[in-house]
Amino acid sequence: MFAGSRASSPDAAVAAIAGLRSDLRVFSNDQVIANFGRNAFAYFRQISVVLSTTTASFSFLLVATLLMIGTGALAPHLIRVHAKVRPIERVAIWGRNAAKAESLAAELSMSLPTALGRKVEVRAVADRRSALADADIISCATLSRTPLVEGEGLRAGQHVDLVGAYTPEMRESDDKAVWRARVYVDTRAGALKEAGDIVLPLRNGTIDEDDLIADLYELSRGQQTGRLAGDATTITLFKSVGAALEDLAAAELAVGVS
Repeated sequence: MFAGSRASSPDAAVAAIAGLRSDLRVFSNDQVIANFGRNAFAYFRQISVVLSTTTASFSFLLVATLLMIGTGALAPHLIRVHAKVRPIERVAIWGRNAAKAESLAAELSMSLPTALGRKVEVRAVADRRSALADADIISCATLSRTPLVEGEGLRAGQHVDLVGAYTPEMRESDDKAVWRARVYVDTRAGALKEAGDIVLPLRNGTIDEDDLIADLYELSRGQQTGRLAGDATTITLFKSVGAALEDLAAAELAVGVS
């Protein structure tokens, strides 16, 4: 990715990002000013997606409880950003490995209140379905091939972020969850090709393409809206599979390039 005049067009910058499979290098005046490893950069990209969905106002203003499903490398970053930009008071963490959930909860119980300057309760939970019903926001970052967010257990007003499963064979939500929600995606092209949470219910007729309300491009340009002010009943669901433009935005945020 190049700052200034090095890239001849936005498409050139995107192409430069997409072509780098292991590292992303940021140039300014022919000098490398930042080098992101592949795994580290994934964190920046997914965090930028959370910030983008926040500006679209998917969650109701009076949110207090976040459920994090998954204990992998992205989980602590997603928790921190959600708690930074929303008035989260309680965080529940569920994972197939209970010991990892307990460990992550213990670490964040110490670091999160300090970072935010306010009280936040963080705990591991064993009963995923109960925690699902209690949460205002559900963030899921796993490699699951079987649904972990069941539509039967969702309630009015919740927001669901699905940022894990990234192939047509993986899914984090079941058909009923997608059917009950207003569905948004980061990019239509990516979601329709790569996201099992979208591809599978499309394939079996649960939803059709018109049920994808908007992508981030349409939301950011005001062509579509997220949750309307005062709407405490609609279930919203955002599915991310990642895109080069998210890499570009995240890198600019990280190094201050404009």
